[in-house]
Amino acid sequence: MSHRKSTPVLLALMLILSGCLGTSEPGIIDVIDTTDGDGLSDNSTDNNSTANNPTANNSTDNNSTENNSTDNNSTENNSTDGNGTTEVVQNYSALGASYLIIHFEPATNVQIDEMWPYLQDFIASADAGNHDLTLAFPHHWASNILDNSTRLNEVRIWETNGHELALHHHSRDHPTEWDGYSNSITPPRPNAYKGNMSALMELMNQLPADGKIVTAAGDGRETDWHPDLLYSAEAGDKVPADMVSRPKTTTYVGNNVTMVTKAGYQVHFTSYDLNLDFIDSELNATSDADILGFVIQNETFIDYVSELQALFDLLENRSLPLRSLGDILSNYEDEESMSDQPVLYLSFTLHIEGWANEDTNQEKFNRHSDFIQNASDLFSSYGAYMNIEVRPDEFIAGAIAWNSSLLADLEAEGHTIGIHADIGNAPGTTLESMTNVLTNMKAMGEAQGVSIRGVSGICSDLDWVQAAYDAGYEYITSIVEYCMMSMTNETIPVGYEDVLNCTSPAGCHDTAFNAAPEYSMHPYRPDSGVDWANINHSSDYPVLIMSGVQQHSFHCLSTTPVGDCIYNNNTITAYIEAVELALENLDGDFLNTMNTVWSLGSTIPDELQHGLFTALQPYIDSGQVEFASVGEVYDLYLVWASAQSE
Repeated sequence: MSHRKSTPVLLALMLILSGCLGTSEPGIIDVIDTTDGDGLSDNSTDNNSTANNPTANNSTDNNSTENNSTDNNSTENNSTDGNGTTEVVQNYSALGASYLIIHFEPATNVQIDEMWPYLQDFIASADAGNHDLTLAFPHHWASNILDNSTRLNEVRIWETNGHELALHHHSRDHPTEWDGYSNSITPPRPNAYKGNMSALMELMNQLPADGKIVTAAGDGRETDWHPDLLYSAEAGDKVPADMVSRPKTTTYVGNNVTMVTKAGYQVHFTSYDLNLDFIDSELNATSDADILGFVIQNETFIDYVSELQALFDLLENRSLPLRSLGDILSNYEDEESMSDQPVLYLSFTLHIEGWANEDTNQEKFNRHSDFIQNASDLFSSYGAYMNIEVRPDEFIAGAIAWNSSLLADLEAEGHTIGIHADIGNAPGTTLESMTNVLTNMKAMGEAQGVSIRGVSGICSDLDWVQAAYDAGYEYITSIVEYCMMSMTNETIPVGYEDVLNCTSPAGCHDTAFNAAPEYSMHPYRPDSGVDWANINHSSDYPVLIMSGVQQHSFHCLSTTPVGDCIYNNNTITAYIEAVELALENLDGDFLNTMNTVWSLGSTIPDELQHGLFTALQPYIDSGQVEFASVGEVYDLYLVWASAQSE
């Protein structure tokens, strides 16, 4: 993965504060209204007010009470600012590089002469957009150029300007026309045989000024390869998805070769239509380790001039000009080469709660399902797969009543499904009853056809770690200061003694250890439930995955002047500040994570979600930050812990 060093906080904040979202006031930039699901103003000054939800006093996680008064009439999807103006947020790709390779097909001198002016025009168009192309010539074109000193000089000027001269080879098995060169001992049609690959390269290497062609595109690679060729642009599975790939090392005729794939753009040999909408959508789901590859033929720059210009324009708008493939691969740094640089893994947890009676109101359940699907689709379009934790008595009950497969579908798409229990503080709860409820909730979730490994909403003065362990959970998320109620005066860490005076979860709802990165940023196994701040990576207890250095849940990162939690641009500003703080506290000896939590509950406006990823883009590009679902974080922890025991 390419890790380009940068200090992106100023760029990130400028993107947010100078136009990515609307600005109704300099200080507070509201992008949604402040009404709850009933259209009534929420005047609560407690960030975790439970006034509208009689059962919310049992809430024990860092986001479970903030939106419980929201039902299916929520208006928070509105994307208007205070002036009624619809906001538009640009999406920016995290893509590392893009290339376009031209297959120049076998042709006569007369045909090449006819096509040459079109090629000159195409090179000029590319230069105007700062695009460097990969020009893969067969021997027919090479011979024509070498016989014409003016053309050879022109080609070398193109090379000096950044365009790469490469090889396009048709093997003896090519479906249309063999070019006459082969390493095969008995090539077909002996009268057409011109020589082996060394003879071909001796001719082709006369084109570039330095006498070295290093990139090839063609078939028959298992026999027709030459040691000079270091890079290969290949067709892959011959589907649109071949457009995005990462370099892989393979061996052709005993030579190690780096290969990437490419997809045809306006070429006759594909059975698919690679359109700009598809290309644009793929850009949202890439990382800086990905390479975007296009292939065209010489017919393309003659017959599809406007389509090629549209592709140039799209890439220019994405600040992703084409580079030559040799340049990309010679400078490509894979993840392993940068393994000494610690990475911050960002996760996003969505609590599905606050919509009562979904098992009796199908219309409400369907609306809630749409909100969940829309949010998960938006996040996954950026390559961020969510941890979706569900209230069994609410959403799962509705899924059973209305025969919904949504949870299984979301897991199949790459999201993680867990349980948001919202228990632990109810009067009369015992460790045994808590364990039994958690066991039943897990079984209820798994009956939906999903794998339930994680749980949240279980903080209590009881041994909640033991209860989760006995119920079969593998990790616990959304851990707030109220979870310290299970500790004693002797076991609670210094500086947190006042937490033991909490009277309700809402009173101690800040994320646990937000000021202690050695706990909050590194998943770990506790040594016991009563003393769960005592770390023991070899214990059997569930892994604790916390919220990093964020003090509050996502919804409460920003507040109104009277203290109410609100989604606005300041939410993203505060989030980016937390990312910056986390990056300052990266520890290369541990897994570094930050799990951001909010409730659905009410929805986050699409504009704010797009703005979140826009602000994160510089960190992704620099390689400092990667997205990982909570399930992936847990798996990464298992690998890390295993390595520590070796």
